[in-house]
Amino acid sequence: MRFLIADDVKINRILMEKFLSPYGNCVIAKDGNETIKIVTESWNDKKTFDIIFLDIGMPVLDGLGALKKIRSLEQMRNTKDIDKIKVIITTAQGDKSNIVEALSRGNIAAYLMKPITKQKLIDELKKLKLID
Repeated sequence: MRFLIADDVKINRILMEKFLSPYGNCVIAKDGNETIKIVTESWNDKKTFDIIFLDIGMPVLDGLGALKKIRSLEQMRNTKDIDKIKVIITTAQGDKSNIVEALSRGNIAAYLMKPITKQKLIDELKKLKLID
């Protein structure tokens, strides 16, 4: 399994990578623009991600902006819904209206409120049937 962890806070990236590495390969992005670049390169290399953990509050381009761009690029590539990259929003913000909107549109698979514990992360991956 391939994971993309997009978060501007180093300790969050380190913890997520530690929690996820037993389940697959982790790639790190520090902002929304870097996230889009890495996703685009993964399509070109035919090594797409199974899931992106996308922080909302990143500099340069925030997580919701990056999500919008990724979904737009998938649409341009004629990506079928079943083949779209699953996205889990990670946030410390109480901005539930944007999260609820993204969930209702089917743009994200789930969201996790920070601080994210290993158990919370594993439970969500099991709920999404990504791991046993």
